[in-house]
Amino acid sequence: MIDNPIQPIEVLTRKSSKLLKALREYMKLNENATENAYVLEKKIKNISALVEDLLPPDLQDSLRRWLTVQKQEIEKGKDEIKFQFGNRLRELCKTGDIIVRGQYPLLRLGLYTLKLNFELGEAMLYFGPEIEKIKTKIPIQAEVIYEIVLKHRREIATESAELVDVARDIRTAYERCARRDGKPYGEKLLITDVLKEYVFMKQSKKFAADACRQNFREYPRARMSFMLYQLRNNKNASRGMHLHVATFDATVDKTKALWVPEDEEGTGTHYEYITFESRDDSDAE
Repeated sequence: MIDNPIQPIEVLTRKSSKLLKALREYMKLNENATENAYVLEKKIKNISALVEDLLPPDLQDSLRRWLTVQKQEIEKGKDEIKFQFGNRLRELCKTGDIIVRGQYPLLRLGLYTLKLNFELGEAMLYFGPEIEKIKTKIPIQAEVIYEIVLKHRREIATESAELVDVARDIRTAYERCARRDGKPYGEKLLITDVLKEYVFMKQSKKFAADACRQNFREYPRARMSFMLYQLRNNKNASRGMHLHVATFDATVDKTKALWVPEDEEGTGTHYEYITFESRDDSDAE
């Protein structure tokens, strides 16, 4: 005998409301089934659980058949998302002279690596072959990803006219580190130490007066990496500069080595040391 007949009705009402809300949300999303395939997949799992928990057997059977059809359509939608995304991304990258290579879930976009998680509907972008993480939780939308790549490329690139000045400043940073460490000119120095000195050289007077975060001019590793790549491709700017390949152990230690691209397709090398020839020697080349 039921002591309180209201209580089970209230429970049933709450569950019915949940199911009704879930179905309405599903039907709304289903208006753009292909675009929302991964979200629909999550929704259908929730609806299935509510159906099992709430409805009488005859209505459960009817809804199970409906759920089976919906799951089949969702799988088709997921396949269509992957197909459309890949084609659209290749079209966009072609306009920017970016070569797309690889297979899901890992694509190479020129200098960048894109790691896709279609189940979550998001991606991660790296500089180089998963060398430096640029951005996480990017929606899997070709236009969004392409714009992020272009924006980052603009941020790390150095104008060609500035490369000679950059090379001069790196040489000065090298000289300072050599004097500080009591090493002769031309000796191998850790590339990360020299670049660290370079970064401090490039700070403003405001930073010198107040060394706080808002006064600090950032030089992310990806920017330093691409800067060295540009220098090495400008024989006039990089005259006398030599980079030395890192040992295997050093490649995993970011305090010792830096990955530098060799080309625009993501091939590169970890370097551990940097040297400069004397100014007279480099001028004689």
